Amino acid sequence: MNFLLTYKCQSNCKFCFVPKEIKKEQNEMSFLQFKKYLDNINKLYKSKKPVLGFLGGEPTLAKEFP
Repeated sequence: MNFLLTYKCQSNCKFCFVPKEIKKEQNEMSFLQFKKYLDNINKLYKSKKPVLGFLGGEPTLAKEFP
């Protein structure tokens, strides 16, 4: 299960799937939204939890995720 935290990115990778116009957008997942997803995942998957991936842009540029 992958989470797209932000479209922001400082790189210009040739293999990137995010169009350049979208990378400039400031839309980001808030920590509260992320927490709600995690709470729902924990309810749905009681025993065997899915593997989580963090995508972007560059996920480390998301403001609310230190």
